[in-house]
Amino acid sequence: IGPAKMELWTRAGTYKGHEKSSSEWRLLFNSTVQGNGLDVPTSIPAGSFSPILVNTDEKRAFYVACPKGACQGYILGTEEGSVVESNSDMIIYEGIGRRFG
Repeated sequence: IGPAKMELWTRAGTYKGHEKSSSEWRLLFNSTVQGNGLDVPTSIPAGSFSPILVNTDEKRAFYVACPKGACQGYILGTEEGSVVESNSDMIIYEGIGRRFG
């Protein structure tokens, strides 16, 4: 619980093949957030970055990074590429967890 440095990155397409380089990623958010503690979601404050338009049939990757190791927990998925959430507007697929840096 307490302040945590957090970054949010995005790129058009998937993350595959782009996991080790930031050159094709765009930084959306780079600031400190209030960490809520173990097993409690921490949010990036609304309005912290401009909305991202994702067109029909477009894929977009997002990467949440915590340079100082403040984001030590994440939810274990079941299988890379599995559907996490979906609705009539979008489908969110499982990705991977990696150490920052």
